[in-house]
Amino acid sequence: MFDDSIDSVTATVDAYNSRGEVEFTLYENGTVGGESVGTFEAPEAGEHFKKNVEDNKPIPKEDFHAEMAEGGEITLLDARIGMKRQGFQWKNTQITQLHPRRLQIDSHNNEPLIGSSVTVEIDLLNAEYLPQPRSEPRDRPMLERDSWQVNIEPVNNHRNRIDLIQERKQPVRTSKLIVEQHDNCPPRIHLQRALERIEPLIRLFAVLQGVLPAPIRASITTIDGRSPSWRCESWITDYRQSVGCAHTGHPFPNRSEARVLFNDGYETYLDELDEETFNRAISWYIDALIYGRTVDARMASLASGIEQLAEGHRARDKESGKTAHKIKNLIDKLGVEFEDLAEFSGTFTDDALDGSDPNRISEYFYSKSRNFVLHGDEKVDSQELNLDYEATLWLFRRILVRQFIKAENYENLDTLSCLSPNRTNAGFTD
Repeated sequence: MFDDSIDSVTATVDAYNSRGEVEFTLYENGTVGGESVGTFEAPEAGEHFKKNVEDNKPIPKEDFHAEMAEGGEITLLDARIGMKRQGFQWKNTQITQLHPRRLQIDSHNNEPLIGSSVTVEIDLLNAEYLPQPRSEPRDRPMLERDSWQVNIEPVNNHRNRIDLIQERKQPVRTSKLIVEQHDNCPPRIHLQRALERIEPLIRLFAVLQGVLPAPIRASITTIDGRSPSWRCESWITDYRQSVGCAHTGHPFPNRSEARVLFNDGYETYLDELDEETFNRAISWYIDALIYGRTVDARMASLASGIEQLAEGHRARDKESGKTAHKIKNLIDKLGVEFEDLAEFSGTFTDDALDGSDPNRISEYFYSKSRNFVLHGDEKVDSQELNLDYEATLWLFRRILVRQFIKAENYENLDTLSCLSPNRTNAGFTD
């Protein structure tokens, strides 16, 4: 499954004043391989990289262009080159492999598409399909804006693929985002805009499922409902492909609640703080869910992620203060409930509120474990750390939900408004 081919294309590549055929293949796990067809002799490549090889340094990545036999061009971005040398002469060098960071296929004349409805399909790793409720129209989009909308469809054997992610802890293609947009621009720009538009959606998906989806192919499939006679698509390998919790033990809402998060959260992502703050915070959240990492490392990720958001709000509000007060400001501002989590915590007690330590406040109930894993402060035993990890994980989930869902819509939620830990889940060991 993981190594099965999704698509392949053969093209003649220009490299170092030589030409050779290379077959490029996109695989179900999101990798792109490029293998030479026959012999691709490239004497100048050997001379060009002679010093790198002799000094045992990596060969720098470069861009290349190629032509398809059926017409059209391929652009290889940041391609890693594989070579072999016949004998001891560098002039007898052959290119054996080309592995690009991105591969762009285009057989269109690049004229703008005016007044057309353009559909871009984007294959995703790790995205769990959200079934449409029976009470809703089948074609109701997940996210809708004035000139574009997004929906999601499962690929074949979707459930089996999710099970494989759970079992192997490896990424595999699971779903497609269907982006319909009305922009007057060339096909290449359509692909670029579709990928830009789904970027916040990808991060919000990670909040929902504890796994970060990764787009691996974007292709224009219809123009005004008809398949085009040309080809325009991009193969992508440079997105993070972390499986996070691997679709195991994560609260997963229904499609209606997901739509609320997507619509409210999309505006927040673009308008509330800078996107990089949200990207980093969600990345820390995914890190905190990765199987195989110690609880110390996961606890450190939770603390770092919460502080990333807290610092973002502090900077926007132009406030000052130590970590504890930044955390309190974040939780108070978003209206996050935390009292039950402080009670659940393994290291926090009401005795800590005697005023002797200004950093010991209820909102920052996990500070003892945080300082232990980040700075090696006072020892915390494994049971206390496990409980603090579980309580802080649910605090972070509540923070993310309240960050991305408007207050007036939060009260109407079910799953996403009832995020609470289970003490029996905190007894895991590493």
